[in-house]
Amino acid sequence: TEHWLADYNQQIPHDSLDGLTPAEFREQHQPQTSSFSWH
Repeated sequence: TEHWLADYNQQIPHDSLDGLTPAEFREQHQPQTSSFSWH
């Protein structure tokens, strides 16, 4: 069950996340860091 739970939490798409996996959702909703800096 531990392996299934890990798969469910990381790799299976969820309806509540608009069909994304938790990893995909997290990747899309992280703050973007800019490579530009003020000099």
